Amino acid sequence: ADVNTDVVAKVRLETMMLPFNQEIFPKNKFNLVDLEKQLIEYYLFGVASLKGYKLILRYQQENLKKLQQDEN
Repeated sequence: ADVNTDVVAKVRLETMMLPFNQEIFPKNKFNLVDLEKQLIEYYLFGVASLKGYKLILRYQQENLKKLQQDEN
């Protein structure tokens, strides 16, 4: 199916603004950086092909390993 890029662009822009909405994500309950990361991953998984999905998982694992090494 064809993707309506205007709709996708508008949804993405609105999604990027969600973490700044204090009614939805109060600062005392949610970390802004973590929210942005979650929303970016959510978006990427939504638009990725199977090959892209596998790459995202690989990059997540590599990033996790790097973070764990940095903690030690």
